[in-house]
Amino acid sequence: MSSFWAEHAWLPSGLARSVRLVVDDGRFVAVEPRAARQPNDVKLRGVVFPGLANAHSHVYQRALRGRTQSVGDNGIAWRVRMYDVADRMTPELYLALARATFAEMALAGFTVVGEYHYLHHGPGGKPYADRNLMGGILAQAAAEVGIRLTLLDTLYLSGGLTSEGHLPLAGVQQRFSDGSVEAWAARAAGIEQTDLLRRGAAIHSVRSVPKEDAAYAVQLVGDRPLHVYVSEQTAENLACQMYYGLTPTEWLADIDALGPELTAVHATHLTERDISLLADTECQVVVGHVLLGSCSMRGYRSGSAPTSTPSSTRSSNCVSWKCTNVWTAASAAGSPPGSSFGAVRCMAIRVWAGTTAARSPQGCSRTSSPSIWSRPGPPAARRPK
Repeated sequence: MSSFWAEHAWLPSGLARSVRLVVDDGRFVAVEPRAARQPNDVKLRGVVFPGLANAHSHVYQRALRGRTQSVGDNGIAWRVRMYDVADRMTPELYLALARATFAEMALAGFTVVGEYHYLHHGPGGKPYADRNLMGGILAQAAAEVGIRLTLLDTLYLSGGLTSEGHLPLAGVQQRFSDGSVEAWAARAAGIEQTDLLRRGAAIHSVRSVPKEDAAYAVQLVGDRPLHVYVSEQTAENLACQMYYGLTPTEWLADIDALGPELTAVHATHLTERDISLLADTECQVVVGHVLLGSCSMRGYRSGSAPTSTPSSTRSSNCVSWKCTNVWTAASAAGSPPGSSFGAVRCMAIRVWAGTTAARSPQGCSRTSSPSIWSRPGPPAARRPK
């Protein structure tokens, strides 16, 4: 057991003075504001904040940092470069990138990360002798750095979606796929959970997993964390509507995937019904592209998260206020994780100024900082279990 005494600490009630923190087996067992410092307490100067949770990461994409600006807003060109990096990734390079990325996160104040892991196999899709070699590398890097890892082992079965159906895997995509839901689940079950590693899951997207397979995967995942790319591109929405007759969010609702353990990643192009479905089922939302601007991916994302809705609708009907759990992601591909606060502040200012074609929600009042809205009502974002 260890104990600390903080001059100031940020608690759920706000800023508090003289806070004593007692930790046992890696967990806080006592948080005592306005407490006297005890002889064995370690003094913490300044303001102590809770550790941050990075809800979406791809460590291999750190190799893209600083190498994509020349493609401008051409999302197709960016994707080609991303696939090229994935195709050349070796276990040794993967470990080096994971160590560096997780270390940057830890230094920036992140204590837990969700790694969206789909680089499962070797070149051509040939499995490694240890079928979880690449996932094990992520666990090793996280343990060495000391950051908690939720390994979102990703199901990836098809090469895309058009109005006529799903496309076969092509090129480097073969490294992402286990070939079936059963094979994916069997391999992922071999990942051992530890104090620093929690086993989660991801269905890559409506583009990459047929609906019947996704429904089966949802059943197998159970109450574990489940992440899905949702409405990342307008083309994705159109293909899903033309082939399935549903938006990606409605597609998820149709297979009973929505709920508190479901995290919609990006959620860039949502309809009013989509927003209501996510909010009413208490889904979480990751505005994962906040930090990807330096990757010149705006053309690929094709827009900004719908942080507000037309004034004719009720003011709470927006992602940031109607959905109780809205997270950002410090992607390895974009700005370094240390710039997370600046990126979120920038997004808030842009929304306030109307530069993302979004308006401040009705009923919100601007405080002394243009990056902050004060408004009674919205619950605080919950920390992942």
